[in-house]
Amino acid sequence: MKRFFWITLALLPFLSCTRQSAGGTSAGIPFEDTRWKLTSLTGITQLPAADKDMFTRFYKKRAYAYAGCNNLVGSYTLQGNTLKVMNLASTKMACPQPFMDAETQLTEALHHSTGFKIVGNKMLLMKGATVVAEFEAVSVK
Repeated sequence: MKRFFWITLALLPFLSCTRQSAGGTSAGIPFEDTRWKLTSLTGITQLPAADKDMFTRFYKKRAYAYAGCNNLVGSYTLQGNTLKVMNLASTKMACPQPFMDAETQLTEALHHSTGFKIVGNKMLLMKGATVVAEFEAVSVK
């Protein structure tokens, strides 16, 4: 019984569920390779109801996003919690105005972001000290 106790005690540091996420924050959910569902966006009082989730995902230096109409793709750099999204390109479908407005705001939020914070299962996209978009983790690879 004593032997079991000492083995368990020795293994305890390796059994932790918390892992270091990309971007240098200690969180259970990594910034990269997580699908982040859009829950709030500066400039939009209520997100339009889309057929599928509005989201963003950062994976292998590529940024992906969707706001109910067009697909967005670009590149990004990450250093600690500092984020820079660049060269966003979009498909060119016309959609109802609420979706176009959300897409414009999401594109601006991504393009002008300077960093992020992960709090629990939420990711806050930041422009300086201001939160410009909020997301919730829906899947982690």
